[in-house]
Amino acid sequence: MDTLILNSTTAGVVISLLAYGAGVFLRRKTKSDLCNPLLISIAIVIVFLLVFRIDYASYNRSAQYLSYLLTPATVALAVPLYRQMDMLKKNLGAVLLAILTGVFGNMVIEPICRLFAIHNPISKGLAAGTASHAIGTAKAMEMGEIEGAMSSLAIVVSGLITVVCASLFAGMY
Repeated sequence: MDTLILNSTTAGVVISLLAYGAGVFLRRKTKSDLCNPLLISIAIVIVFLLVFRIDYASYNRSAQYLSYLLTPATVALAVPLYRQMDMLKKNLGAVLLAILTGVFGNMVIEPICRLFAIHNPISKGLAAGTASHAIGTAKAMEMGEIEGAMSSLAIVVSGLITVVCASLFAGMY
């Protein structure tokens, strides 16, 4: 199976889309906010890679076209962002604080790790991603591949926990 992925330019895309489709199906079937299609698809892809003993690098190479599609999707988010400009202006302090947190984390992650004698790349990456989100992840990528991967993981896990908790608590208010 690994050779199929290694020799295919689209197998990773197909696996990812099928996994996401399964997540969407499960969400519609259960009508539960806990069945987040993104979370389900991540779990399915991980299980698939483990069961068929496919290394992540091979899968990632064949799924790279999805990453290319994320760029225009991200740019498309500018339209609803622009439409919410009044809300952004009302919450300018929170928006700026979030950005500054990331920038500050990017600037101080290495000195803080040195100060507290944190040498483990996993710990450094998780700290960067959790404390200073995507901007910190950019710094973690500069620090090393493991740090970057762990920082990305921290953002994903934090985001998923936020989605799940928001879904659970949304009905309370």
